[in-house]
Amino acid sequence: MSQLFTLSRDTTAAELFDSILPAELAAVAIRPGLSAERAAIHVEGPDGGNWTLGVEGEGITIREEDDTDATIQLTVSSSDARELVLGSVRDRLLEALGGVDAVQEQVSPAFVSSLLMTDEQLTRLAPHRGDLQFIIDDPDEAATYRVTLTLGGGGPNLDSPRAVVTIGVDDWVELLTGRVDPQQAFMQGRIRMAGDMGLPMGLLAALTAP
Repeated sequence: MSQLFTLSRDTTAAELFDSILPAELAAVAIRPGLSAERAAIHVEGPDGGNWTLGVEGEGITIREEDDTDATIQLTVSSSDARELVLGSVRDRLLEALGGVDAVQEQVSPAFVSSLLMTDEQLTRLAPHRGDLQFIIDDPDEAATYRVTLTLGGGGPNLDSPRAVVTIGVDDWVELLTGRVDPQQAFMQGRIRMAGDMGLPMGLLAALTAP
C-alpha cells in the first residue's frame, strides 16, 4: 500500500527523493523497452535540490545529482511542488478518485514508472527541443502553479519558454484521472496554448507511442 498519497505537507523534497520514493520504486517492475537515459528533476527554492530518475540494472533508481544535459528535465519551485504533490491539488485529485482508501486499493507504485520513456518514445521526441511550461490556474486558492518540462538537453529556461500551456486546476485533475482527452480538452478551450504549438503536440505524440 503506497504512502505517496498520505504524505504530510511538511515533507521535504530531500525526504521524498532520498528515502520515500526509493522505497516505493523498489517494488516497481520495469516496463519492457524503457530507455537507459535518466530524467532530471529540479526543485528550486527552500528545501529544494536536484535529482535524476532512471533505470539501473533491474530497478528504477533516484540519484541526487544535477544533470542539465538530460533529454528530459522537470523543474518546479518547492512551494508549487508542495501544493501539487502534498497540498490542495493532490487533495482534489484524491477526492476525484474516491478518497485515499480507494486510491490505495486501485493504484500500484508501478505508476511511477510511467514517468520514464521507452527508446521508441525518445526517438519520436528527439526532433522537439526547448522548454514547455505548464501553468495550472487555481482560482479557489488565488494561486497559479508552474511546472516546466525541458526537452533535448541544456539548462531550463524558465523565463522565456518556447511554449506555454495554461489549464485550470479542475481540468488538470480531469486530465490526470483520464476523464478527458488532451486533444478534446484543447478543442473545447479548456487548455490554452501560446508559443510554438509543435512542442506540446510533439510531446503528446511521443507519449502515445506504442
